[in-house]
Amino acid sequence: MPPLKHSSKTPSQGKDYSDDNRRDLLEKLGISSQQFQIIFSHLTQGGIALCKMVYDEKGVPVDFILLEANPAFEEIFGVKREQIILKKATQFDPKMKESFVEYIGMYGRVAKTGLPEQCEVYFQPQDKCYQVYAYSPKKDYVISVFMDITERKNAEQQFIMSEKRFRRLYETTQDGIMARDLQGQMIDCNKAYAKMLGYSKKELRRLTAQQLLPEKWHEQREKIVKNVLQTGRSIVFEREYKRKDGSIFPASVRTWRLTDGKGKVIGTWSIVRDITEQKELQKNLEEHAGTLKKIIEERTKQLKDTERLAAIGQTAGMVGHDLRNPLQTVIGELYLARCEVESLPESELKNNLQESIQVIEEQATYMDKIVSDLQAFVRPVKIDKKTNQPKGTCYRRLSVRCHSNKHQSANAYKRRLSTSES
Repeated sequence: MPPLKHSSKTPSQGKDYSDDNRRDLLEKLGISSQQFQIIFSHLTQGGIALCKMVYDEKGVPVDFILLEANPAFEEIFGVKREQIILKKATQFDPKMKESFVEYIGMYGRVAKTGLPEQCEVYFQPQDKCYQVYAYSPKKDYVISVFMDITERKNAEQQFIMSEKRFRRLYETTQDGIMARDLQGQMIDCNKAYAKMLGYSKKELRRLTAQQLLPEKWHEQREKIVKNVLQTGRSIVFEREYKRKDGSIFPASVRTWRLTDGKGKVIGTWSIVRDITEQKELQKNLEEHAGTLKKIIEERTKQLKDTERLAAIGQTAGMVGHDLRNPLQTVIGELYLARCEVESLPESELKNNLQESIQVIEEQATYMDKIVSDLQAFVRPVKIDKKTNQPKGTCYRRLSVRCHSNKHQSANAYKRRLSTSES
């Protein structure tokens, strides 16, 4: 292996690397002792290391010497300054060697080009993540800063997981979700929203909100958006949407304000749910309710008619009872009058009285029939429940009755015959 060479004279190890030597080195790098003290000793939030690159005879960076490190650097890597100062990276203990050898390439580029670089690394022994910034104060020298970003990375990981869960929900929900800017142009939407309207996402981005709504809903949208943007409160409402094929469907919508990472209002979010089935069920319920209302009205009318008929029947019963008593008196008096008229000698007057009495009797009889019908109308129906006789007994009774009827008919015939002969 070819011998390593330094790009310039390296401070000697041990006692020779005194404060004077460090001061000379810092002046060479353009850093004052005061600046060095502030940067290296008082910066506790990040580990800082000053390195000098080591090249092979072809000028390829193969190692670096750690010239200086601050207390935070010692704490981060769990080493004492005396264990690493003026040592090459390849001479560190195995744990640090494995970590720092990976930076030789980056440090070499920074030292040669003077262009700063940064990267994020994970140190397994400490189970921590660091942001590494490297810049060159002078050619062949590198100052690297290690910032602990473990908490930030953990937060980012949690955010990524949360974002994945949200994205999964965003893409798998059956409700349409979409965002619009302040001009009404769509920012983004999920698959359900695009499918609901029959458009692709690309087509929806070219359409305004008004183009997806029947004209009668345009004014409502403007009022709701204005209210949401001014108050910041979410609003739930119903309206209709127009699909690509021209069909209309009802939807329930919840809209709230959309802001960016700095809290600036940039538009609105909306969740859209197709409620066609719900509206059909509601319509069916309303129809059933209307039918039920008609049935109730008919039953109520029937009940009122029944009550009215019952009242009429009660009145008819009372009238019939009140009429029958005087009517019987009239019929009785007519009977007496007929008897007296019959005792009179024959004359035209007698004939006229008899005709008048007959007419009055006929009308009185008719009135009596009307009274009887009224009383029969209001009389409750009684069902005479009797036990059916066994079949054989029925046949015997019927046969006896038929035989008896035959004898009666024969006797009657004989009487009529004898009468005719006489």
